[in-house]
Amino acid sequence: MQWHDDLLVVAVEGLVKPEEARSLGLQMIEMLSDVRPRLVLLDYTRMTVALSLETRRATREVAEGLTWDRAAIYGITNINRMVLRVLVTLLGMANNTQFFATEAEARAWLQAHHA
Repeated sequence: MQWHDDLLVVAVEGLVKPEEARSLGLQMIEMLSDVRPRLVLLDYTRMTVALSLETRRATREVAEGLTWDRAAIYGITNINRMVLRVLVTLLGMANNTQFFATEAEARAWLQAHHA
């Protein structure tokens, strides 16, 4: 996770364990706390498997404290896209979260908001 061009870029890699999901979420909350607009680019191209039930629960728990102005997600598998779509809908962030096939599309959507 790092800042790049006023975007919080998060690359999710390999198998995500519940404790990693919690830690990542808490770090995101902290990093976005004093920033406006809060723009997040989530890269799932290197994630190897679907999120386990335990990881989904951990993600949901920490995500309740996480907000952003816009988040763009790309490179995600269909099953994980369905899971995350439900999560962002339950958290009331569906209108400001979009899924994209490529990083270029995701960045363009975020940058259009930032301009």
